[in-house]
Amino acid sequence: MLNDVILNYRTVISFGEKNVQFILEKYDDLLIEPHRQAVKAAHKSGLFFAYSQAIRFAYIALVFWVAAQLAHAKSLN
Repeated sequence: MLNDVILNYRTVISFGEKNVQFILEKYDDLLIEPHRQAVKAAHKSGLFFAYSQAIRFAYIALVFWVAAQLAHAKSLN
């Protein structure tokens, strides 16, 4: 595996500095769209996670509120 890395590195360097820079710029350009898609997916995941946590804590708050109302009603009698 290391041998493949070294051989491929030598191949790329043999292209020359100008061609290596062109290859790197082309690679950067190809990564722009997948990066945008990944950011959108991360935002969607974050929103869904936040929603699930909000629902969870709202339900717990409702349970505590109902318990407090029942405890208050029982203590008055």
